[in-house]
Amino acid sequence: LLGQEYCQNRIATAEREREGEVTNWASRLSLLEQYSSVGRNLLAVEEAVQQGAPKVRVMSYNIMYDNQNLRKKALKWMNRLTKISNQIRSADVDFAGLQEVQHHQLEHLREALPEYSVVGVGRDDGAEGGEYNPILFHSGRYAAVGNGTFWLSETPLEAGSVGWDADLPRIVTWVRLARVGAAAAPGDGALYVATQERDVVVMNTHFDHAGPVSREESAGVLLRAVAQLEGVAVADGSLGFGGADEVGGAADLAGAADCEPEFPPHLPATGAASRPLVLITGDFNEEAGAAAYQQLSSGVRHTDPTTGKETVVPLRESREVAIQKPFGPPHSFTGLRSEFRKNIDFVWVTGAVQCPYAVQADCASQVLLDLPPVRPQESPLAFVLRSTVVPQEWTDKTIASDHAAVLADIVYL
Repeated sequence: LLGQEYCQNRIATAEREREGEVTNWASRLSLLEQYSSVGRNLLAVEEAVQQGAPKVRVMSYNIMYDNQNLRKKALKWMNRLTKISNQIRSADVDFAGLQEVQHHQLEHLREALPEYSVVGVGRDDGAEGGEYNPILFHSGRYAAVGNGTFWLSETPLEAGSVGWDADLPRIVTWVRLARVGAAAAPGDGALYVATQERDVVVMNTHFDHAGPVSREESAGVLLRAVAQLEGVAVADGSLGFGGADEVGGAADLAGAADCEPEFPPHLPATGAASRPLVLITGDFNEEAGAAAYQQLSSGVRHTDPTTGKETVVPLRESREVAIQKPFGPPHSFTGLRSEFRKNIDFVWVTGAVQCPYAVQADCASQVLLDLPPVRPQESPLAFVLRSTVVPQEWTDKTIASDHAAVLADIVYL
């Protein structure tokens, strides 16, 4: 997948390592000057992983609700369940944001994937009614320290509320995750061991299919949630957001009425790498270039009231900034046919460095060389190694859903 030239160069590097010719990070960079920029950037980020930088794999997957009106046997839920659970397990994801999941489907997935823990509620009542946007996380690698749900409406704390011109209630499920001890074992003296303490917040959503105003407003609600995690004060109380908390903290948005703790949990005022990496998965029902997509792409903007200086926390779609050229089909929505027709399923990443394969520059290696290894209370930086739409057609010519899964491999500091 990385190309013949890159593979040959990587083998040559490994041989030199065994011969003792490459002994440290600086000399490896000089050796890689002969390689393509894609190869150099990939190896630079993989070197950061060896030095303790966490690496995660995240999936966004609309699994299609259990439509009792479908006549084809292959599209019945119990026939699709095995394929979907096998896809999640074989991809070995750390987190999976799923959409269109009914309660009984979620129970079946729990049974099929015991290594994953699940958070989420139904959108109709904040309990078991209506579709879920559940988040699965590998319980052997991460532990939840907070989770909740809010509605994409003018009253985000009101269960079942419908926003603007939407046809149905729409929600955001979120979970804040801390790495467990077995997840990371960098060697002595690793540069980025402090980054192991940085939490990950995963948000999972499904924008409305009918209301363009709702989709654009929903993008604004998501950006406010990210702003809170960045410690930016949000003044619009009508959406349930409070002001900024203490240094290193963030504003509170309560979750569902019976969900504790509040969203987001307080960030520590001291300590290494306290601000979380934020990942947003979902079916956004809009393609790149549409209003909601453009709004999310603008990131979180904040103007310091004292200095007037504007800062931007970037939010970028994984396939747009992936170091390796995206592979797989170009679109994620199939409409129950084998051809891929629309690209509406995305993984968004805060702090993602723009280092796409099309840019012929050593951006990753340069960023890493200029970056201090310990960055307490600063926004995370992320590198998307690769991102892809997973082909949906199986060898028996059937599909498991009317959407394809989207995968992204991310390294963060």
